[in-house]
Amino acid sequence: MGFMIIPWIRSLLDYSAIVEILITTAIIIPMYAVLTRLMKNFLN
Repeated sequence: MGFMIIPWIRSLLDYSAIVEILITTAIIIPMYAVLTRLMKNFLN
């Protein structure tokens, strides 16, 4: 899902590469944190 959202966000925001990287990491890291937390709950 995240991989579908990221190119769409990039097309909306026409900033520099550094800003793009910051935005994508700001989206990916919380998603990853939530997914790992959910996986831990399911495994336990």
